[in-house]
Amino acid sequence: MVMGDVGAGKTLMLAILSQYTNRPIFTNFHLYNSNKPVEKFEVEYILNKTINSADVFIDEFYLYMEARNFMSDINGLFSYFAFQSRKLNLRLWLTVQLLRTVDIRMREMITNIIECEAIKDNDENTIAFKYIIYSNVNKSQFEAPKEIYLDIESAKPYFSIYDTYEVVKTPMFERIKRNVAVDTYSDKEILEIARNCVSFLHRNNLKVNKTNIGVYCIKKGYSNRKDFINNIYADSILLKAK
Repeated sequence: MVMGDVGAGKTLMLAILSQYTNRPIFTNFHLYNSNKPVEKFEVEYILNKTINSADVFIDEFYLYMEARNFMSDINGLFSYFAFQSRKLNLRLWLTVQLLRTVDIRMREMITNIIECEAIKDNDENTIAFKYIIYSNVNKSQFEAPKEIYLDIESAKPYFSIYDTYEVVKTPMFERIKRNVAVDTYSDKEILEIARNCVSFLHRNNLKVNKTNIGVYCIKKGYSNRKDFINNIYADSILLKAK
């Protein structure tokens, strides 16, 4: 687990670690100019594909294993994935800003923690990165921490192999985006969505009810928020009456 504030060098550490493995790499962010094959990590890999003997680098891991969503399907799925990682001969490298934001089941499986800090000069320019490595953290006796300093000139060659400004998008992120977008729809746009929905349901011999409307909205990338579905349903009933 790699943890630290924004700009502390967490993703940089993942990029560096990726260059020193001779195994296949899966990441949820883009790695460029790698000396080995890199595949974009997707949740579907856990569901439908087997990853064996590989290194998995996941940035902003709290987006998948949010502690406040303890009972969610995505939390359970990643817990299962982590529990199976030893059998699959996987090494998981994960970044978070705050360790407590990650589901406790995942925290209890952590072997090593790398704490990151950006060292700045008087003008707030980053001049180095400090990494404190804690090993075997979930054992009764763990090793004394080690400190590594990486000056900015030594770090610069790694800046070209990843995008430090890339936004990590997850199913949770996409759902939030759809739900927020609901508030921007005009009445006219909602009516048009309802019209298309009714047409789709009729073509497929499906009843115009909230369940089927919810399925349609998910299929088309709309929100499944309750009040949005209710609005679509109300307009659909009016259209059906006409």
